[in-house]
Amino acid sequence: MLDLGGDVLEARWWKRAGLVADYVLRRLRTQVYEHKLHFNLALLDYSTAESTFALHHKQAEMARNSIVHELMPWLEVGPQTIQETVAVMRKQYLKYFADPQSEKGKEAIRKQLMRWGPSYARRFLAK
Repeated sequence: MLDLGGDVLEARWWKRAGLVADYVLRRLRTQVYEHKLHFNLALLDYSTAESTFALHHKQAEMARNSIVHELMPWLEVGPQTIQETVAVMRKQYLKYFADPQSEKGKEAIRKQLMRWGPSYARRFLAK
């Protein structure tokens, strides 16, 4: 039993009760994910078949990502390798800006450099 004290008819009491319940639920979820992770790591054996190893490795990685998300929800679990990171960054750049190799992209870069000042434009556009 958890005693939060105060009057249950006050909104502040319910706010506090909600925060405590959210914390307890998050902790319990994290413990479940930790148990899943330990279970999958215990099953990882380099002498098993490659498909079995890959399955347990993937499940362990998913459990780890779940733990990270529960403990630090503000972090986004994203690409794992440098190649995946570069591909994601390029895709995001092309989404928000033009392709730097196209004429539209080159013009956008030139305009931005001019906004920063002539010294930037001279330094980078001369190359």
